[in-house]
Amino acid sequence: MAVCYKAKTGSVIACSCHQLFFVSVPEAAKVKSYVTLERNGFVFLWYHAEGIDPVWEPPEIDEVASGQWKYCGRSEHFVNAHIEVASRGLKEAPRSLPEVV
Repeated sequence: MAVCYKAKTGSVIACSCHQLFFVSVPEAAKVKSYVTLERNGFVFLWYHAEGIDPVWEPPEIDEVASGQWKYCGRSEHFVNAHIEVASRGLKEAPRSLPEVV
């Protein structure tokens, strides 16, 4: 429906490919949306557990914006920890947990 989607006047939604019209979006079709920002060649998504709007944005790097710096690889990090430990920070983690790899 994303390719065919077309908003009509008011609250009517239409799928021009299938000639379907909806006066309102059914509850089962509603999804949560998040604030996004495209900057420095990446898409950032803001999430806050309490639904607070963004309080900061990543800075725009002039060298990336001008094309002087380019992304030429990838970096991946794996932290072997329970989610509660990761959210509290590794400083507060009990000493019995395995070492971070």
